[in-house]
Amino acid sequence: MSDQHIVDSFCRCDVFSYGVILWELFTKQEPWKEVYLYRVIYHVGEEDGRLDIPDIMAPDITNIIRQCLKKQV
Repeated sequence: MSDQHIVDSFCRCDVFSYGVILWELFTKQEPWKEVYLYRVIYHVGEEDGRLDIPDIMAPDITNIIRQCLKKQV
């Protein structure tokens, strides 16, 4: 695995994490609160699971969160 591949992977993780933090700030909830850590990892990594974004959230914030949580290829 090349160094650049490792750097790119970390950057994508940082963007995803930023989206989760924004989701937490605006919903005032803990993501995947009742789910075991390994299940969350599988759900996000293998099943492309994402957090539900409430309809009442501002469209600009919703768009930013969706872009952060979008699957990166």
